[in-house]
Amino acid sequence: MVTLAVDALYPLNLDPNLKLDVGLGLGVIVLSAATDVQLRALAGFEFPLQGNLALRAEPTLAYSFSAQQASLSVLFGPRLYFR
Repeated sequence: MVTLAVDALYPLNLDPNLKLDVGLGLGVIVLSAATDVQLRALAGFEFPLQGNLALRAEPTLAYSFSAQQASLSVLFGPRLYFR
């Protein structure tokens, strides 16, 4: 399975330390026998931890057209800034 996704995000600054990105995305999933197109809506929350290190949580709502299936996923991960 190969997944390719492109997202357009709009940054919103709620607080000097808290960042929020909202946006839409388009994805293509290629399986061995089929290909599916996904439409995604996402919001990314970034919480600073220490210095240039932050924690990012990204809930994503996706709809797959060929499978006619909606899914909700949440990605967690660190973000390190080189400044």
